Parts: sequence; structure tokens; C-alpha cells
Amino acid sequence: MQNTTQLRVLHISTGHTGGAGLAARRLNYSLNKRGIKSGFLAIENCDYLQADDEYSFVRSKFQQFLSKFSTVLQKNLSRTSLFTLFSINLLTERKLKQIGVSKDTVLHFHNIFNFTNFKFISKLVRNDYRVVVTLHDQRFMTGGCHYAYSCINFKSNCFSCPQLGWSSKFLTFINLMINHRRYVNLEQKIIFIAPSQWILNEAKKAKLLKNQKVIFIPNSLGNFRVADKLPHDFKKMRNSENSSLTLGIASMDKNSYIKGSQIVKELIEYLKSSNDSIKIVFLKDIISQYKSTDVFWNIIDCLAVFSFAENSPNVIHEAKFLGIPIIATKVGGITELLKPGFDVALDLENLNSKFIVKQLKSMKIGKLTKSDIVMMKSSFHLYTMTAINKHLEIYNF
Repeated sequence: MQNTTQLRVLHISTGHTGGAGLAARRLNYSLNKRGIKSGFLAIENCDYLQADDEYSFVRSKFQQFLSKFSTVLQKNLSRTSLFTLFSINLLTERKLKQIGVSKDTVLHFHNIFNFTNFKFISKLVRNDYRVVVTLHDQRFMTGGCHYAYSCINFKSNCFSCPQLGWSSKFLTFINLMINHRRYVNLEQKIIFIAPSQWILNEAKKAKLLKNQKVIFIPNSLGNFRVADKLPHDFKKMRNSENSSLTLGIASMDKNSYIKGSQIVKELIEYLKSSNDSIKIVFLKDIISQYKSTDVFWNIIDCLAVFSFAENSPNVIHEAKFLGIPIIATKVGGITELLKPGFDVALDLENLNSKFIVKQLKSMKIGKLTKSDIVMMKSSFHLYTMTAINKHLEIYNF
């Protein structure tokens, strides 16, 4: 086993935000706190303020054009799930070497869309680079979709994708077959990390990953902390309101089907005509006004996640860390994060406003004892406590 003091890791993600980017940055932070030489690399962006041990990849004007063109082509392939049938590769071995990467460096890939692709990753493995991939969604096991929902075609051939129109639905089959040939030649040479037990089980069934090494390791919260001081103007506004319950929605896209945008809109309309004292607050609005997430976490009484598909959302980990109860759909890896009696899991068939409000009223929101919170946090800690050590174990493969 390699000495951890000599270990070098580079986390690679298209973006510095979003679920994958945030998880990668937090893991990078945690590793550096443990004395590991770890770095994070993402595409340059005006909003990307680099911390220590973080780097940006500067694209040429032509590369920016190609990426934008690729995104536009694929953006509306499906209403229900993100599809990336192809991804532009910007990385080369020469560029990696320029930022200090050697064949002793562990290359840990997170979100790769229009930054690199599996063709390049497989080339790195064939050239004896050490590669780890985190399955932040199902893309590495399908022919194109990031979430398969109830479709099981990824277990065989992704033939005639039910989420795509007739003109593109057979491209998933072609993608899967091409990648299958690559995966077969690389069996056990890449380590895939599953941040939830759910996606681990899905990977074990998938044609592409069932013979690969896939290990369950939860995401790390890294340097996530929340200040308990609120802006004075917000305190005044908060105190003047009569709502007895503030429900938080953390999705940054208010129109995202997969994040349950329609459910949220229907709930807002329902509350307008009801006598229920429930206020809905969006994290996106709070960030826009206060340039911080701290206010959001300080004012909400309950976090709501009405997604139709999810892996292991960072926001649920954050709410757990803070002792905030959650009401969420029983999909993907969400269920394994919820604690009965503290949180509420909703079946998709019961996802209507009247039922949601009824469940909110049945929760112990505002009545949770210190013991309730300690027990929940203890359960969550047991779920995540070995994350960093497990990462270190696999980096030494």
C-alpha cells in the first residue's frame, strides 16, 4: 500500500457547482485537511472563485463554441431526464502533465460533460494512469440518460430508449455497445464509487458495470458550515410574518421536471387558497438576495425534496448535519438517508398538495427534542463516518 503522505489526487469536474462539482470540492478539502496532496480542476468560469488547491481549465474560443454547440444540441432531447449522447473531450495527457499530473497521480473523475469523455478516460487507463470515477448519477451505466427512472434497458442494450424521440432513440443502443467494448477491456482497472446503496445496486445490474469494481462510499460534507447570524433586515421581515412553518426548496432550477418543479408550483397554488400557515422559501432566491446559503438554513423549519429521481443529494446531507427534518420523495438514494419518525418519505403516487400538507402537519416540526436530533445525527454519522478512510483505501489500489 502506498504511503498516504506520498499520495496525490486530482479531482476533475466540468463545473465547480452542482451536485457533482460541490461533492468533488468538498472531498478535495477533506483530503487536504488529512494531509493528502489533493487538487480540484474545473472549467474556468466567472463565478468560480478558486480556493487553495483548486485550478481552472481555460478553454479556447473554439473550444467554448464546440461546448456550447454540443450543449444546445442535447439540452432538449428529453423533458424528463438530462441526456448526454456525446461529450467533447478537452483534456490531453500533455495538458494533465502541465498541471503536475504523473502516472502516480490518482485521477478522480466526477462530472465530465464537455470536459472529457469515456473514450479519453479509457485511453488513460490503457496508458497505466490510475483512475477513479464517482457515479453521481447513472450516466456511466447507460447509453445516454443520467437517470433511467423505471426503464431497465441499461441492463441489456439500451435499445429503443423510451425517453427519446424516434430520430434519436437508437443512439443509446450504439453508445452502450461502443462503451461496452471499452469497459470489457478495462475490467477491474477502474474503481467506480457509488455515493448511495441505491446506485450501487443499479450498477451491479448494469451491462456496463456489473463486472467492474464498484464500491459504496457516501459523499463528504467537507467544509460545509452555517453561520448563525442573520442580516438585520431579514430578522425584521421574519419576525413580522405569521407563518408557523417555513418549508425550504433547495433546487436551483425552479422549472426542473426531475426536481419536481410542477409539484412545488401546485403546492404554492394550493397554499394560497388554504388556511395552512406554511411559507415556501427557495434557496435560489435567498442566494440572489443575500449572496449566501446561511440565511436559508437558518430560517427553514423543514427541507422539501420532491424529486422524481435522485442519487444522494448534497442538500439532504446538509440538512442532516444541521438537524433539520426532511420531507422527500421515496426515490433513488434518498430513502436510505431518511430517518423514520424524524423525516417523512413520500411515495410518488401520493405526491399531491393535500397529502403533502397533511404529512407536514403530522411531523414533529418544532417539537423535536434534543434527544431526537442527537439520535438522527448519530444515525447519519454512522452512515458517512468512514467516507474519507474508504477513499484513501481505494486511492492506494
